[in-house]
Amino acid sequence: VDYSYNTSSNKYLLNSSWSQVGVDAAVNLVKLFSLPAINRSAEAQKKLDEARRMAQATAVLAQIRIAVTRYEVLGKEYEYWQDSVDDDGRYLQTLTSSGQVGIETELEIIRAKAKLLGTRISSSLAYATLEGAMGRVFNSVGLDALPKEMTRIDLPALTEELQARIQDWEKTHFAARKSNPLPPVALNYTERVLPSARREMELSIAKIFKESSVQTSSEADLRLTIDVELSPASAGMMRSKISSRLQDKADKVFMENEQRSTLSDPVTPQQWAAIGETIAMKVYEQLNSQSRQKMPKALRE
Repeated sequence: VDYSYNTSSNKYLLNSSWSQVGVDAAVNLVKLFSLPAINRSAEAQKKLDEARRMAQATAVLAQIRIAVTRYEVLGKEYEYWQDSVDDDGRYLQTLTSSGQVGIETELEIIRAKAKLLGTRISSSLAYATLEGAMGRVFNSVGLDALPKEMTRIDLPALTEELQARIQDWEKTHFAARKSNPLPPVALNYTERVLPSARREMELSIAKIFKESSVQTSSEADLRLTIDVELSPASAGMMRSKISSRLQDKADKVFMENEQRSTLSDPVTPQQWAAIGETIAMKVYEQLNSQSRQKMPKALRE
C-alpha cells in the first residue's frame, strides 16, 4: 500500500496539491505451488521431533531399568556370600568345639579357617561390585549427591554430607531386602539315643537353629531323625556312628548324613553338644541350599 501527498507550482493546474494512494499485490507462483510439500515437511519434522523425544525417554528408562536389575542381581549375590560367611563361621565354630573334645583333628580346623577366609574375600569383592551398581543407579536417575559448594567443604565434612544425602535418598526410594524364610523342623530320636545324649544334642541344635532362623515345631512337615550307634568300649574309648535324616511327611528324603567318630567312655556332655552342632549345621546348609534354588541360574553356577 502506497500513499503520497503532492504539490505543484504550475499555475495552470486546476489543483496545486493532491493525494495519491496505490495498492500493489504480487504472488510467487513457485512457492504457491510448493505449499503442500512445505506443510508435509513441517508435519514430518514434527513427527521426527516427537520420535526423538520418545527414543530419548525410552533410553533413559532402559538405562534405569538395567541399572536397577543389575543392582538386584548383585544384591542377591552379596546376600548369598554373606550367608556363606555365616555358614562357614558356624562350621568353624562347630569344628573348634569338636576339636576341643577330641572329635576333629587340627588339620580340619585349619581347612575350615582357610575356607572362611576365602569366603570373606569373595563377600568383600561382591560388596564392592554392589556399591558400583548403586552408583550406576544414582547416575541413571540423575541423583546429584554432591553439595553445590563442594570446594568450600573439607573432606570429613564432605563425607558426612554425602552419607546424610545418600541415606536420606535411600530411605525414600528403597525398601529393605527380605531374606527367604526357612521351613520349621521337627526333631525325632531313635530308641538308641539315651535321654542324657538327647538333652545335650537338643540344646546345641536349638542354639544353631536360633542363630540360623530355623524354628523347631512338632507339627512341622520336615522331620529330623537322629540315631546313635555306639560300639563296645575299649581302653576308655568307643567308636560311634551318628546318623541323621531329614524327610517330609511323605517320606521324601532331603538329607542323609552319617558321622563316624571316636568318643571317650563315658561320653562327655561337650561331645554330645558338638555332635548336635554338626547335625544342625548340616540341616541348615540343606535348608539354605533349597531356598537358594529360586535365584537366577547364572548365580547358582
